[in-house]
Amino acid sequence: MTSLLGERAPAQAREHAVRARVAELEARFGDPTDPANPVGYTALLEADRAAVPFAAGEALLDDFRIADEYVPHALGGRLDGMDTLVRIMRPVFRRDVGLAMGHGMTTFMAASDVWTAGSSRQRHWLAGLLRDGGKAAIAQHETAHSNDFVRSQVTARRNGDGYLISGGKPMVNNLERAGALVLFCRTDPAPGSGSHSVLLLEPGQLTGARAAVTARRTPVGLRGCRFAGVEFDDCPVPGSALLGPEGSGITTALRSFQISRTVIAATAVAALDTSLRTAVRFDRERSGGWQTGGRDGGRTGAALTSAFVNLLLYDALAVVATRALHLLPAETSVYSAALKYLLPRVLTETMYDLSIVLGSGLYTREGTLGIFQKHVRDVPVLSLGHAGTVACQATVIPQMPRLARSSWFVEDEAPAGLFRLHGDLPPLRTERLSLACGRDSLSATMLAVAAGIGGGGRRGRPRRAGPAHARRRARRGAARRTPPGARTGGGGCGGNRPAREVRPHGPVRAAPRRRRRARPVGPGPLRPRPVPRRPLLGGRGTAPHRPPAGHARRRPAGGVRDPDPARGPAPLQHADQLRPLLDSHPRLTGHPAGRRMRRTHRRSPTMTVHTGRPATADGVLPHEWLYARLSLYLRRAPGTIDPTVPFAEYGMDSVAALSLCGDLEDEFGLEVEPTLLWDHPTVESLLAHLGSVLPAAPAH
Repeated sequence: MTSLLGERAPAQAREHAVRARVAELEARFGDPTDPANPVGYTALLEADRAAVPFAAGEALLDDFRIADEYVPHALGGRLDGMDTLVRIMRPVFRRDVGLAMGHGMTTFMAASDVWTAGSSRQRHWLAGLLRDGGKAAIAQHETAHSNDFVRSQVTARRNGDGYLISGGKPMVNNLERAGALVLFCRTDPAPGSGSHSVLLLEPGQLTGARAAVTARRTPVGLRGCRFAGVEFDDCPVPGSALLGPEGSGITTALRSFQISRTVIAATAVAALDTSLRTAVRFDRERSGGWQTGGRDGGRTGAALTSAFVNLLLYDALAVVATRALHLLPAETSVYSAALKYLLPRVLTETMYDLSIVLGSGLYTREGTLGIFQKHVRDVPVLSLGHAGTVACQATVIPQMPRLARSSWFVEDEAPAGLFRLHGDLPPLRTERLSLACGRDSLSATMLAVAAGIGGGGRRGRPRRAGPAHARRRARRGAARRTPPGARTGGGGCGGNRPAREVRPHGPVRAAPRRRRRARPVGPGPLRPRPVPRRPLLGGRGTAPHRPPAGHARRRPAGGVRDPDPARGPAPLQHADQLRPLLDSHPRLTGHPAGRRMRRTHRRSPTMTVHTGRPATADGVLPHEWLYARLSLYLRRAPGTIDPTVPFAEYGMDSVAALSLCGDLEDEFGLEVEPTLLWDHPTVESLLAHLGSVLPAAPAH
């Protein structure tokens, strides 16, 4: 994609052009609350009830030539960067998530594979199709295997110069009206990272008797999207349909996932913006202005403030992750997965907070409030498929031990351009997108920011922020605005204390709030005094309570094991081994945060940052350890695992495979590629590989 996107225009000229396109698109959409607007909420909700595509919205996007935004500059389009695409698509997501996904983002997801791995002929053919108003579909996942796309049952067998495709994909968006289909299929029956390939097909040229489109399915969310299935029965396709080299399907998919995860997650935040605007409008219309006091006013203010804070925080992360595609492509696998992992959590929690404001209006399916209920159904669908929560966790968690060993506290800071909203960016280089590079520049930047926060006394302490603090401030503000008589039941002299209640047995006061008591520390009956609060960074504060001398600290179960000379070098578990790393970092030296971190590590005997080789005295690889881990992930007794049977036949999915890679890194001190278990799919081959990279512990 590098040569296609080419060099970007100067930042000022490019920014002017992007703003003009966004303003034009917003003007075309018009006021969504106007009942006479053909692309307003009224017409949109009518199409949603009928479960049909939003025809007026699609016609508007076609007239705007939205498909040019998905085509690179070198092929006649307007795509010069992912940050530009996010800004252009946000007005579409703000109007309707189903319109954005059904008409636009599905096509972009399919096209990004072609721009990344396709030949010149394939790229020019797809670019011409999209610029002429055509659409593309992508078929990767199967409902039987959900996120585990490598267990695809669609096969493509060699037949002369072409392939014979067999199997089915039950849920493909835009399949019925797509002019191009990107199909993920298995081309090699043997397990491994080269077992799958990607094909670029023209649905109109498929043999009718060998390829059939199944009945359309209407989902609960995204009802306007056209989901259908396709079944192949030895359907012949030419060899020129192969997208990239044969066997490169997994690599192509994992790289394109980083782009699609980031772009979709960064644009979906616009749906939250619409929901927040809807809740604010409803509150103002209901109260005839802003709420001026009372319990309901405090809860409403807290909910709206919390939603706005979540919107800003998530948008900040989205901007950084999007710009990282250009500036830090090797590190994007972590940032894109983290962003997509937060999407359903942030949106779901924020939607719930805003539902407090709407009350029973949440269930309205007509008028202005109807769009909120539609977003409640549509937004969760964005987290399905390859971007599911479990898939994102499987991308991040196995990399964390490696990042802790080689990146955190030692990496250089991220470039300043990563945090500049409209700064210039280099061209996107998809060949630099890495599956796991072992680097995380943002951690160093956070240390630098922490070091730059001053602190000294009450005025120097950083102000608290976040949804919880916003809710507390809203409650205090509502209490200050409430008349004194309302606070004390009419007496007017009781301050903020609760009013008396009259009960059958006489007047009693409301029960006072119970104070939280500190949990006991250690095995003994001693209970420490409550620990005073202290600022996170800088400032003064009372030192935390320490148990008396001789008081035994309880060690958690499964904690530090005693070093065994027969097992080789012991893991790094004590502060003395970690202190040189912390003391040498310029951002931690002399800073209160660094001193606290060093004190924390000094009294954390169970912290494990780096592990050694668990080799026995005679150099025998611990088969028992490997079989124990496999027994955990496969849910089988160790004695029933055949060393010559592939892991996939035992039901191991990609999540378990990536988790086992992380376990191998921790236990052996290696840097393991995420495709290790695909390249060595049996116990026998895996032990042979480990024996070759661990000379001190050869496999037998």
